[in-house]
Amino acid sequence: MAAVDSRAQLIVHAQAFGTGQENALLPEVAEHVRSHFASLGKPDRFEHATVLGDSGYPAKPA
Repeated sequence: MAAVDSRAQLIVHAQAFGTGQENALLPEVAEHVRSHFASLGKPDRFEHATVLGDSGYPAKPA
């Protein structure tokens, strides 16, 4: 799973969890990003952010 800053086009966090479905891990990844920015003395990027999630799987054709 990866967290990306779309404006800067940088990966700000990436982690392999070893699970087939990573949907439930979004809050954990968001918390890692928060802690990384806090350790750099940066403001909380989630305070005024829009967060998008993608399961990575295409929809089945009808």
